[in-house]
Amino acid sequence: KELVSWPSVNQSHVMLRDCLGRADQEWFREWRTHMLRPVAEARALRTDFGLRRPYVDPSLLGRPRTYAVVLFRLKDSNMLRWTLANGRSHSVAPFFVGKKNVVGEKTKQRLIFDTRLVNLFFEDPPSTRLASAGAMSRIETNSDMDFYIASGDLECCFYHLHLDDELGELFTLPAIRAQWLGLTQVQGTTGTVDTLILPCLSILPMGRSLSRIHI
Repeated sequence: KELVSWPSVNQSHVMLRDCLGRADQEWFREWRTHMLRPVAEARALRTDFGLRRPYVDPSLLGRPRTYAVVLFRLKDSNMLRWTLANGRSHSVAPFFVGKKNVVGEKTKQRLIFDTRLVNLFFEDPPSTRLASAGAMSRIETNSDMDFYIASGDLECCFYHLHLDDELGELFTLPAIRAQWLGLTQVQGTTGTVDTLILPCLSILPMGRSLSRIHI
C-alpha cells in the first residue's frame, strides 16, 4: 500500500461534462444514443479478442482482505462508490506497474485499470491529432524574438474527472462480499455478510479508449 502512488485523499473532482464546450456538452449528454456499441457487436468482438475477463493484479487475486484495503483507499480518494452486484460482473480491474522517478528509477507503483473489456461497450473513438517530437524542430520565430518552452503535469489527471452515476455503472470493479467491507446496507438495501458488492468507478479511468479524447 505504501509503495503505490495513490491520488490524494478527499481529492476534488470536476464533472467531465463541465470540461467540454457547449456543443460537446449537448453531444455528451446523449451519450447512450451514439457512444455505445450494439450489444451483439460488442459480444462478437469480445469473442474475437478472446477477452474472458479483465486482468487483475496477482497481489489481489484470492485475497479479499488486501483487495478491501485497495477499495477503501480508492473510496477515500472519491474514486468509487458501492453498488449491489445483482448478478452483474466486473468490466474493469486494477493492477499496478512500476513508476519511474526523474532519474529513471522505479520507486513507486502506478495504479492502472484494465479497460479492454469495457472499451468494447463503446464505439471506436475519433482519432486525436497530437504534435510529435519532430514538430518542435519545425517551430519558426523571428530572430529578434524570445522563445519560451514550459511543461506541466497534473497529478493523477484522469482521476480528477468525475463520471455521473449512470455512466459510472458501466465501469465496475470485481465484486467483493459485504463482510470484507463491513457494510450492512448498500443503495438503501440491507444485506448479509455474503451479499456481493460491485464497486463502480466515479472517475475517468486511465486506459479507457475515450479518456484521451476528453483530456
